Amino acid sequence: MAEPLNTQPTSKQPTGLELRLPPELKTAVGFRLRRAIAAADARFAKHFAMYDISAVQFAILMSIRSNPGCRPSALAALLAITPNNLVPPIDQLSRRGLVERRLSEVDRRVRHLWLTPAGETFAVELAHQHETIYSDIEARLGKADTAVLLRLLARYTG
Repeated sequence: MAEPLNTQPTSKQPTGLELRLPPELKTAVGFRLRRAIAAADARFAKHFAMYDISAVQFAILMSIRSNPGCRPSALAALLAITPNNLVPPIDQLSRRGLVERRLSEVDRRVRHLWLTPAGETFAVELAHQHETIYSDIEARLGKADTAVLLRLLARYTG
């Protein structure tokens, strides 16, 4: 008969509070970026839960707002999203009456993306809410370090 598993901590078992990050992970860029993404996702969820919008939808709305009439393929390239993965969130935003696809006046095969009046109003509200996230980050890191972080991330991601 097998002995029951000992679940009581011994002097050799860490309790969880004693765990240390291995040196390899302290310098692992991918690991640090995943942790930063998790923190950013949690902060986004906290500030944007009431709007029922995903981070991808937010990026799409803000990008269309800055680039009215853009082509979906150009938007996909800007956001580093495959065109096929861009379609569902645009469809969702379109069903909510926030984004519309308009046929090109020059080439009727091409569609362009525009915010609707409701989408423009919503985007302004989201932009204001985004300012609170940015302020939270600045409060945690300081203005100079926040600027450095954004500069380094932009440099790292190309």
